[in-house]
Order: sequence, then structure tokens, then C-alpha cells
Amino acid sequence: MVFRLAYLPVAVMALMSTAMGWDSSQDSVREHYRKIEYWVPVRDGVKLYVNVYVPTDKPGKHPIMLERTPYHSEPYGPNAYRDGFPGSEKFRSASYIFAMSDVRGTGMSDGKLVMALPKKHDGAPGIDESTDTYDTIDFLVKHVPDNNGNVGMWGISYPGYFAAVGGIDSHPALKAISPQAPCANWFYGDDIHHNGAFFFQDMFDFLSFFGPPRTKLGEWAKGPTIPDYSSAYDFFLKIGSLANVEPKYYKGQVRFWDDILGHPNYDQYWKDEELPSKMKGVKCAVLTVGGWYDAEDQWGALNLPGAIEQQNPGVTSLRVMGPWFHGGWAGGTGHDLGNIDFGSDTSVYFRDKVEFPFFDHFLRDANVALPTKATMFETGADTWMQFSEWPPANLRSIRYYLNSGKTLSESQPTEAG
Repeated sequence: MVFRLAYLPVAVMALMSTAMGWDSSQDSVREHYRKIEYWVPVRDGVKLYVNVYVPTDKPGKHPIMLERTPYHSEPYGPNAYRDGFPGSEKFRSASYIFAMSDVRGTGMSDGKLVMALPKKHDGAPGIDESTDTYDTIDFLVKHVPDNNGNVGMWGISYPGYFAAVGGIDSHPALKAISPQAPCANWFYGDDIHHNGAFFFQDMFDFLSFFGPPRTKLGEWAKGPTIPDYSSAYDFFLKIGSLANVEPKYYKGQVRFWDDILGHPNYDQYWKDEELPSKMKGVKCAVLTVGGWYDAEDQWGALNLPGAIEQQNPGVTSLRVMGPWFHGGWAGGTGHDLGNIDFGSDTSVYFRDKVEFPFFDHFLRDANVALPTKATMFETGADTWMQFSEWPPANLRSIRYYLNSGKTLSESQPTEAG
């Protein structure tokens, strides 16, 4: 379909390849890193796949940067190397260890994926994404060679959600997390619904490749056959009623689609899946990141930090909002968006001046200053603003009114104009 959304992990890696200041080819990664594959046994016996890249050109102990993803941590196999790594090239220069894990039920990991299972009910037995993260980290610090015992987590979009969940009842070795564009509430404002309204086009496209169950470890399931139409409008017009999607395309293969349509209101199903109220026991530092022009997951970036701070007094909780689309800070320069020029390389600034210092401060005990409480890009003025507290002190609400003569005023007009 011509309207297919960018597949975020692929799109971000493509952006990264243009942003790296060093050769990010597979040969370069192979030259400087040793790849190790693990199948981590978690507490219920399921084994989760993790691939780890340990630097070989700098002796000593190094921190681990972990991403947990449902989007396949390819390429698989001990001799298949990836093209590069997320974040600033400063992570590579500092010889960080990079680890990527398939969450349960995806990629090469055993088990069954349950969409958005942030935390089991208090006191209930069993497992969830929080316990899977804890067990994964516990294994890595005990088995990965040359690690210094400190772990950081990051991720964008759904992996951003998993990064946030990692902070729940944090493992002692987890020192810092960065949920970036995290899907935190799938009814109020992230991905599936926007203010309760179903985000039909995005979800149909996403679940067409992500929703069908896999038939073999390491492979994507075959999605529905979709005719090629000239436009999204034309395609969805021909679908007709929303009820036609299941018999025409999904045909019983996408359980999550049935769950979405079966819960059109904010009932207990969505309350169980929302993330903010589950963010308890966070003992690590948090850097939440979002974009002002993110059409998918802006709600989580704006609302998750406050929930973390409220339930975990004294935790280090920082936030960044920049002039970016979904994941736009991960690669490229961020100098412009479409024909809008922001006057500086906003994405490079974030990666080098905010993200790297944040992790380096906590994972290597580096003598670098932390970013401020809130780093916000003000569009229009095209400038970064730093705030020592959020919301900022001494805020004042101002109402502006349209007046005759094409003017604005703070006084409500008495006459129509």
C-alpha cells in the first residue's frame, strides 16, 4: 500500500546510518565488537533471546545499554553483525556494551506476547514485562564479559514502553532508563486512540504486519493480502464499515484487533494496560523524551514523567521535548522538518548534549553534569530552553482575543469585529 507507515526500527536505523560520525558498516562493527548470543531463562522457564556486542578495542569494564524490542533484534546468528548502534557516537567512543533482546513471543524468544502487560496485579503470582526485564538484567550482569555491573535501558515507541516498564521494581544494576515516545495509555492518546477516537488507519497498517501470530522463531508471520490502491482514502472508502476489516482481511488471525473493537470505552481492559499508575518501585534515573510533532505517541512523553515523580518521591526524573516527528531525534540532524527550519541541529544536540551525558553520569560515574530537569525546544523562537523545575515556577495563564483591525489583545472585546 502506498500509505504504509514507516516501520520505526528500520526507519530509525536508516537515519542513524546518516548521523554516525564513524563507519557504521557491518565490517566496522565486526572489527571493533565481539557478538554473543544468549537465551536467557526467566523465572517461568521461558527463554528470551538477547544479542550482545562487547567492544574489543578498549580493555576494562564497560556499562551495558539494553533495548528490549518486539520488532526482532536482527540480524540473527553469531556471524551476522548489525550496521550500527543507537544514540550518539560518544557511546561507541566510550566503549559501551550494546544489548538487544526480543521480548517474549517475538523474534527468537520463546513464549507468548501479551500486548501491553506492564505489571501483574499486586500480590498475584506469575510473570509480566517487569519481571522479564529484571531477570534479563540479572542474567546479563552475571554473564556478559567485561561489564561493570551497570545497565541502562532505552527505546522508542513500543520499545520505549518496555524501557519504562524496566523501571518498575528496578533491578539494582539498572541505573538509568530513557523511555522515548513511550506508548503509555492506548486509550487516551497513544497509538490506538487519540482522546478516545480510534486511530483506524495507523492501527490497520500496524497490525497487518505485527498482529498475525508467528509460525516460526525468528520470522515474521505472513500478513493479509492487501490490494494496491492509489491512496489511503480510496482504500478505506472501499473497506466500508469498520466491521468489514475482520472478514475481509484479518480473518481471525489478529486477536488484538478483536480486543480493541471489543472495548470501545475506557473500561477495565484499558485501565489494566495503561502504564502511568503502574510506575512504582522506580529506583533508577529516568529521562523521558518526546516530539512536539509526534503523531503517534506524544501523550506518553508528556504524561509519564509526572506519574513517575508522584509515585517515586526523590527519583531523578528528567524530560526532553523537541521539534521532532515520531523518533525523529534518533537520527539525522533535526535541523528542519519539511520546509520548517529550526536554525540548529536539534537531534544532534539531544544525542550529544542530553542523552549521552545522562547515561554516562549514571553508568560510568563520569564527571559530567546532568541535563536540567526539563529541556524544551521552543518552536517559533527556535531555541532550547532549560528549566530547573517542571512545571516552571511563576507560570501565568494569558488569554488573547481577536479584535477588529486584525489585532490581538488581552482584554475581551465588547463589540463584534
